[in-house]
Amino acid sequence: MAFLFWLFWIADLLICLLALVGKGFRDSYSASSINTWYSVLLFGCAIGGLLLRFAFKKALLSLLVVALPLLILLVWYLLDSKLSA
Repeated sequence: MAFLFWLFWIADLLICLLALVGKGFRDSYSASSINTWYSVLLFGCAIGGLLLRFAFKKALLSLLVVALPLLILLVWYLLDSKLSA
């Protein structure tokens, strides 16, 4: 379970970096900015996952917290592909 936690945590950090770098690109195409809220969620889940893992000693809950942004991306992709088809 520790391997999955660190894998998801690193993925969250990389996605967060991508969201911050690509923020202006996405905002130039639309007026709404869901990217800002998703970046806040990513930071919150990354920091919250670390707090739950080390400060509160809740390994399973921390794994669920760091997996949440990846789950949201998966659902977002599936809905987008379903609606555009």
